[in-house]
Amino acid sequence: MRWLILTLKGCALRFLARHEEAIAHCRQACQIPDSGYMPHVNLAAALAEAGKKSEAQAAVENPYGSNRHFLSASSKAITSA
Repeated sequence: MRWLILTLKGCALRFLARHEEAIAHCRQACQIPDSGYMPHVNLAAALAEAGKKSEAQAAVENPYGSNRHFLSASSKAITSA
């Protein structure tokens, strides 16, 4: 569950506009096996909010290679935004 704590901390930092710190926490969460897609979605959001649009796009497009669960969830999140 460490990935969840890191992801939530990253979310909180995003809302405080502390984007670089949020990015660091989300990157750590993404490194944990079986963390799912949520850390990757939050990493992409933090990168986009920090003005790093190309990095954000890359984080969404290929976090796991061809993990269909992630791709489906991230596509829904992007299209609904």
